Amino acid sequence: MRHAAAVGAGIRHQIWQHAVHGTRPATPWPTFEARHLANPDTYPLDAAIADFHAQPRVNAMRLHAAANPGPGQPGIGELEMYQAGPLAYQHYSAATTVAGDAMLTADGHKLAPASDALTDRTTYIEQALRHLDALAPDQRLLAVAL
Repeated sequence: MRHAAAVGAGIRHQIWQHAVHGTRPATPWPTFEARHLANPDTYPLDAAIADFHAQPRVNAMRLHAAANPGPGQPGIGELEMYQAGPLAYQHYSAATTVAGDAMLTADGHKLAPASDALTDRTTYIEQALRHLDALAPDQRLLAVAL
């Protein structure tokens, strides 16, 4: 399953590169969100959303998705990983396919990112994959989609 996710991710990254060609790197959403959360009175959420969407690279991604509807389009929620490069995006996509959004271990310990920030998501993926690698070969896994 990891291999299939990586192949699809490689294609999505190529589509993304084509869609954003000529644009400068964009500031990721968590930066705008943190600025809003630090002082919501002077930087309201609507302003943060507008500033994030006003970036040429984000606009290029949104316009590409609007002109090419359907599954598999690069989404702005993965902007940071696309900007990290094709191999990083492929690894992220494959690892996310395996680890999901959160994990509850057999002993009741919950593993999940602390926030949407890339560093928190990456830390969660590292922890989840280490946990899965440590399981016995005959251990059963249960995946739930909510």
